[in-house]
Amino acid sequence: MRFIEAAERQVRNLGRDIVPPPIKRQLWFYYMEGKRMVETRTLDMFGQVHLEINTDCNRACSYCSVSVFPKAQKFMDTAVYKKVIDELADTNYRGRISPNLSSEPTIHPGLPELMAYARKVENARLVLYTNGDFLNRRRFNVLKESGVDEFIITQHGQNAPGPLKELMDGLTDDERKMVTYQTLAGVHLFNRGIPGLISPERRTVPNPCFVADYELTVLADGDVAQCGNDFRGEHVFGNVKDRLIMDIWNDSDYEAFRSEVRRGQFEHDVCQRCVFDASQ
Repeated sequence: MRFIEAAERQVRNLGRDIVPPPIKRQLWFYYMEGKRMVETRTLDMFGQVHLEINTDCNRACSYCSVSVFPKAQKFMDTAVYKKVIDELADTNYRGRISPNLSSEPTIHPGLPELMAYARKVENARLVLYTNGDFLNRRRFNVLKESGVDEFIITQHGQNAPGPLKELMDGLTDDERKMVTYQTLAGVHLFNRGIPGLISPERRTVPNPCFVADYELTVLADGDVAQCGNDFRGEHVFGNVKDRLIMDIWNDSDYEAFRSEVRRGQFEHDVCQRCVFDASQ
């Protein structure tokens, strides 16, 4: 695990039972804004790109949007995916690239090839979020050789699947540095804009919100959603099929939206459902 991931765990747990929630949220906001600038080396660049390469998941967990709004299986067109990667390479992008949204990326049969193509963004960090259900030693090796820098594995059931447990038990010291393994007990969750999806004591309310600044979300059809919690694309700022990704990011409407949520102004429906649905 890199130093920044270790620091992030400490910030998440900072004063869990002592510091008042509003102060913790403010500290978390400042931390994530600083993290974005450190990783991207600029004041106005997203720190992570989520590419929804597929829309399906093998699970329908009660704390995930899939349990309420499941999507029919759809794969992002490879040409669209490569267009985004090419444009990120042209900008010398230094943030993170993750091939998922509310989906399980290891379902995609071409995941290794997609990760290998993303490796052309030389200074980016390729981060794979997975439930680990389909991960074993062979697939781990293939994905590692394809260029994945970090595996964030969240165990969603009571016990890890047998192949995953064997993989974790057999990791070398160097491989362990590539893997963050967590159970839901150690995860802070957003409600993803669905009131009641997560109990108040389990959520991290993004107020003021760092998500829109830190993440750029490209849905399977190429739409750029306002953030990763807008998994249905209720409010989009453009489509990467017909516009450059940086032109979308720098669009005046998109910039105005990010400025609003940085100040704690939540006008859009998705934002209001995300922030104001539970007791603060």
